[in-house]
Amino acid sequence: MSVILAFLPLTWVLIVIPDMDLKFFAMAYLILFSAPSIVSGIEILDPVKSRGVAVVSFGYGAFLKQMLMGLLAAIPFVYLCSLNIYKISALFQIEGAYAATAILSVLAVPVVEEELFRDVVGFSVAEKLGWVPGALFSSALFALFHSYVYSLSLHLMLLSFAFGVVVQIIDYKYKSVLPGYIAHILVNASAVL
Repeated sequence: MSVILAFLPLTWVLIVIPDMDLKFFAMAYLILFSAPSIVSGIEILDPVKSRGVAVVSFGYGAFLKQMLMGLLAAIPFVYLCSLNIYKISALFQIEGAYAATAILSVLAVPVVEEELFRDVVGFSVAEKLGWVPGALFSSALFALFHSYVYSLSLHLMLLSFAFGVVVQIIDYKYKSVLPGYIAHILVNASAVL
């Protein structure tokens, strides 16, 4: 499922959209997406994570509950978007490519980032050091990664960090990145609109 939500739109942008900045962005995210894809493939073939942090993209059931938790996690951040506290950078508002902007920002980007930061980084650190260090470390990387998008704004990076911690904790509870997908998709949708 994550391949459909991330790989296909990114590839579409590379093929169809003439804007070179957007092509560069899509290529960078395809490269970022390759790491979690490889790790997930290895985990499927030869699971090494303990039962404490074992994760699959959509968990082990209770899908509606996971989606509801993702929705609840997104509400405060969507509210902040509605107050114009933050919006997605003009970098991602490609003139004349509104469909591409929406597809990338609302579908592909959240999936790639959740797979990378929550699934690979968060759960891998949790395997070695525990879920609190895993949540803090993955959220710090997530906030640093967004420093460019938010023009190094400290309060927006702190919001990204807080979002990361909340979502990572929910993902740990359900051993799934589905709540993170839902929350991230909703927050990005509210920031794009």
